[in-house]
Amino acid sequence: MVCDDYSGYKARFKSGQIIEVGCIAHARRKFYELHVPGKSEIAEQALALIQKLYMIEAEIRKNTDGSAEQRHQYRQQYSKLVMTQLHEWLLQH
Repeated sequence: MVCDDYSGYKARFKSGQIIEVGCIAHARRKFYELHVPGKSEIAEQALALIQKLYMIEAEIRKNTDGSAEQRHQYRQQYSKLVMTQLHEWLLQH
């Protein structure tokens, strides 16, 4: 389930009834808040990786017919690599 941080969902996540999936826009905002006042180089690296995902989404809108299957294929081909890079980067930092 993709959701905000509404506390009503927390019990369901803990019980394993549903799996929490975070929103990249909310994660981006936290890195942005770190980078703007303090010019955090680490936050800047995260923002650069997230920007790649935004660029891929723009390409999806431009280069597909909008079907769920085409979007899925495009994301598997392009976004999956960036998400793997972001995950590895997060584990390092």
